[in-house]
Amino acid sequence: MKIGVYTIHDPFNYGAVFQTYATQEAIKKLGYDVEIVNYSVEKLAKSKFSLKNFIIKLYAELHPKTRKKLKRCIHFHKNKLQLSAVKDITDFYQNPPVYDIHLVGSDQVWNLEAGLMGNAFFFLDFLKNDQKQISYASSFGTSTIDAKFKPIVKPLFEKFSNIAVREHDGVEIIQSLGVSASQVLDPTFLLSAQEWEKLNLGKPLLNFDYVFYYGFDKSTDTEEMLSAIKARLGMPVIAVSVGHFFPYKVDQFRKDPGPIEFLNLLKYSKFVCTSSYHGACFSIHFRKSFFCNIHKTRNSRFEALLKNFNLQSRQLKDTSSIRKFTDAELYIDYATLEPTIQAKTNESFQWLRNAIETAK
Repeated sequence: MKIGVYTIHDPFNYGAVFQTYATQEAIKKLGYDVEIVNYSVEKLAKSKFSLKNFIIKLYAELHPKTRKKLKRCIHFHKNKLQLSAVKDITDFYQNPPVYDIHLVGSDQVWNLEAGLMGNAFFFLDFLKNDQKQISYASSFGTSTIDAKFKPIVKPLFEKFSNIAVREHDGVEIIQSLGVSASQVLDPTFLLSAQEWEKLNLGKPLLNFDYVFYYGFDKSTDTEEMLSAIKARLGMPVIAVSVGHFFPYKVDQFRKDPGPIEFLNLLKYSKFVCTSSYHGACFSIHFRKSFFCNIHKTRNSRFEALLKNFNLQSRQLKDTSSIRKFTDAELYIDYATLEPTIQAKTNESFQWLRNAIETAK
């Protein structure tokens, strides 16, 4: 039996790459063939020409370090992801892919902030009603959706045999349409730390103690968080960003890490600060003490993640309080959280197993 996975895999940011890889590997662990449906998300979006974006893209193509990062990401895609043949968006509607099960997987595939962009691709509107469809850890990215979309997506959700989303808000959105849904963990939790380490992370890239930061926002809260944690721990801050530039002063801003180098830098750090959802996920995977700030518009996924593991205190309302924390407040005692982490992980893996079995 072959399962096709529809997800946002092609932007070269770490979260998109890792959740795709984890979904693929989890399905393989269950004993099924799997293929990542290969297309470009950029082709779905119809954006106007932007001189700023053009310059940033040109910079990325010409700068040696960002070129190195791009090459590393492309290498990971080609060697670690089982991709289908490349298809144009029109091909899906004229000749839908043939799989035993079509699985929409993770990331903000149902984010409607930009509308449906001319189609409902990630709702699998091009498939017939008799084709088997499930969703694992899909996300709306927001706590509510515009009422105008509800009559459009309701019949599409009704075609799914099983739906699981990442956030409780997502469950409520779908249930408000009269469709049942469950909440599960992000796909990256379907692989253990030991399984992530099988990607050959190697020895530490840096031979000193450091704080690792990963994010992409430009808030004063992030700037204060980095300043406070550096003062509190007396360690240099090593930063990685989704973008090609970094707005704050840190000891090192690394432009060249690919997926493997990213995991290496996080795994061997002494502390993590992040404004990224997957930055928080991997802090938990590698049992790192961490802080994250509050996202102004897309905080529901952070709230759901941290609530699962009783880690709500790691999201700071007042970043300056870091300077006053005791060691007990600063560091996470993962020994007390292990039973919860294992139980939640097992529940999510079992949900995926059952969803596939019942859809067969």
